Amino acid sequence: GYYFGIKEVHRIEGAVPSLGSDMMLYDAQTGELLALIDCDWITTMRTGAVAAVSIKALRKSNASIYGFVGLGNTARATMLCMLEAEPERHFCVKLLRYKDQAELFMERFGAYDNVDFEIVDDIDELARTVDVFVSCITSADGLLVENVDNFRPGVTVIPVHMRGLQNCDTVFDRVFG
Repeated sequence: GYYFGIKEVHRIEGAVPSLGSDMMLYDAQTGELLALIDCDWITTMRTGAVAAVSIKALRKSNASIYGFVGLGNTARATMLCMLEAEPERHFCVKLLRYKDQAELFMERFGAYDNVDFEIVDDIDELARTVDVFVSCITSADGLLVENVDNFRPGVTVIPVHMRGLQNCDTVFDRVFG
């Protein structure tokens, strides 16, 4: 038989997790609704996998320091995919402090030998000191790094959820979508 599905993704401020998704699966011949599927896990993992593949494909060959802003499920999926895809590579990862999320993030990956973490309190310091800047925040009031000159030359910016980094589009030499 033939089937089709409709998947919706939603961001609801205050929800835990703030990003969720569901799918409706139909029989294409009869139009009968066959299933309503929770897609939170697969959406998060797919997004993390795409971010990890993008990082690997677009970073400088000598990239060694990675910075993460927004340390929820999508960032965790991204980090998991990075560590599992390149177990021979050592990652130095800086995490922007937010509540207790940096500590929980480090705890989640404590069993991995190929990563070291550092917590930073200032996003401009993060931008100035990383080769790859990964943002997985789901909402932003304004720009994350207001002065794009604060980004290290040659940085690869991965705006997973596209919030707060719109000012990079007009000044960076290459923008991929």
